[in-house]
Amino acid sequence: IALLGIPPAHLALFPLVQGLVAAFCGLVLSFGLYGIASQVASHMFGGGLPSGGQITLIEPAQAAAISGAVLLVIVFAVLAAARSAQKLDPASVLREGV
Repeated sequence: IALLGIPPAHLALFPLVQGLVAAFCGLVLSFGLYGIASQVASHMFGGGLPSGGQITLIEPAQAAAISGAVLLVIVFAVLAAARSAQKLDPASVLREGV
């Protein structure tokens, strides 16, 4: 991408956006699958629970903490990748295959 003349600041945005979009999609998918599994578990094993009771429950604060922790890890990983991408010289990559 750097061979196309994209400035280093914009080059750093590529892994950042890619990582954050992947993290967001993963969080949405995981919470969706959790919701489905929770309903199935409550239906299968929740016979003695009061009406509307659930076997598992993630409070909104817990969901926010989980999401925040995942996003924090992703941001650190993506910043490392962005910094690495900014340091590479496109000519040396083509010449040496680094």
